[in-house]
Amino acid sequence: VFRYIKPGIMMKDFLARLFKNKKILILGFGREGQSSYKLIREYFPRMHFTIADKRIDVSEQISDADHCISYKLGEGYMENLDAYDLILKTPGISLQELPELMLTGKITSQTDLFLQAYAPQVIGVTGTKGKSTTTSLIYHILKSTSRETVLVGNIGLPPFEIVDQLDESTVVVFELSSHQLEFITRAPHISILLNLFQEHLDHYTSLEDYHRAKWNIAITQKEDDYFIYNAENPAIQTWLIR
Repeated sequence: VFRYIKPGIMMKDFLARLFKNKKILILGFGREGQSSYKLIREYFPRMHFTIADKRIDVSEQISDADHCISYKLGEGYMENLDAYDLILKTPGISLQELPELMLTGKITSQTDLFLQAYAPQVIGVTGTKGKSTTTSLIYHILKSTSRETVLVGNIGLPPFEIVDQLDESTVVVFELSSHQLEFITRAPHISILLNLFQEHLDHYTSLEDYHRAKWNIAITQKEDDYFIYNAENPAIQTWLIR
């Protein structure tokens, strides 16, 4: 349970400590990348960081008054990523062709940062099939009990967009894709794994890599967290005995 001075202040302090003296890159400027930019700029108006994206028109989405931004745009946007101390990666960008970078510990994401700050208030749902339905059902059940509840994640709303709405009693129901789970260092307080099947092999080098990303929702939990899983799913059975 967190004690807030005001909504969002904990996230601001957390990011201030994390970003201090680091060279920061936002990798990918779709919806999630844009929301990361918005929150960082709201908290730190004069902090310098870089935005990298394959699209060359990204700079047109940033105000001309923001002089604390650098850009890596176009076909070479993935080059020299090791020059940065911390990379906020958009879920849809695969780093499988950069294995050395993946092992540096420099890769994070909006999901990872949000969970590091708010995991005790989060119910996270993942699985190859059924996660949107299950997430929506949990959200509506909690709302019907008059609990202060918000719905975020792969279902449509990046978590940074609701930070200022949170207080210590808010429950966050979070739909999590394998892409969002791939680099997390802290799992939700209540993690739900529905199933594991073959999927997304265009993003991963193997089925095992895909399943390993999903499995992060379990292995990055704390001792007092809860893991709910489908014990009848063969792939989950295999990972349980590893």
